Amino acid sequence: MKNLYLHIGLPKTGTTFLQKNIFCKLKAVNYIEVREEKSFWNLIFNDYSAADEKKVKNFVAKRSKNGNNFVSFENFSGDSYFPNSRKRKELLKTIKTIFSDYNLTIILILREQTDLVSSMYKHFLHLGGTLNPEQFAYGKESDFDIEKYFYDELITEVKSIFGKNKVHIDLYENFKSNKIKFLESFLGFLGEKTIPQFEDKLVYKGYGAFQMKTIMFLNRYFQSQVKPHNMIPMLNIPGADPISLRLLIQNRIFEMFPSKKYELPKGLKQKIKQTFLRDNLQSNKKYSLNLTKNYL
Repeated sequence: MKNLYLHIGLPKTGTTFLQKNIFCKLKAVNYIEVREEKSFWNLIFNDYSAADEKKVKNFVAKRSKNGNNFVSFENFSGDSYFPNSRKRKELLKTIKTIFSDYNLTIILILREQTDLVSSMYKHFLHLGGTLNPEQFAYGKESDFDIEKYFYDELITEVKSIFGKNKVHIDLYENFKSNKIKFLESFLGFLGEKTIPQFEDKLVYKGYGAFQMKTIMFLNRYFQSQVKPHNMIPMLNIPGADPISLRLLIQNRIFEMFPSKKYELPKGLKQKIKQTFLRDNLQSNKKYSLNLTKNYL
């Protein structure tokens, strides 16, 4: 039976950097790039089909080899932005069924929730959202489900589906503070002894405070993924996906006017921290996570 290491997220934990700079250069481990395969994305939504399951299974099977295989797809831990996303537990059970022919190990990277929500809110605005940060995190009008990030429940769920000893957990904070040490541990777990050479720079630069205000204004008028009925339509180019004019305009503005780093309002940060404090203390003790101070 072939070994398959499946990195399922969380989103916003350095995954894009790792996929573009590290995973694609592995030599001892067979990395299977899946992010351009549409069936993987289809699988996370309620309107997926049995055909998508078959495509995902066949896609990996055709590219897998004897020894250690590795797939990284952070959305397998569940989507956080769209109302037609599948429930996480149901999605994870489907994944287990699809990859039942492998000796499967799950890799999960956590991030402190206040920091995580801030990053996800920026991405929400990038997609075209117009809610303020409080509405995004806690409002009834938001499709974002903050309760997905109670880590005791998340880890319990993943371990119950895949097995107690089949889940490897690490922290985004470890990656951020010391990439080399993080990679030595992460890649060593996969069976890769050498860290590939990489350029330590951001793949995506986050929005600043001025840029966030600009995006919220533009999002009221321009069509986007989450606001398809706004007044100003997407730009349609034959043979390509529609392009948001908002993105073209905002990118030009951002080049002209750099901005300081965006921070969630202080009161909201405290509210999020209080929401998760008890759960973080419990999961840290229960699963020996060695959470960093900002969690506790």
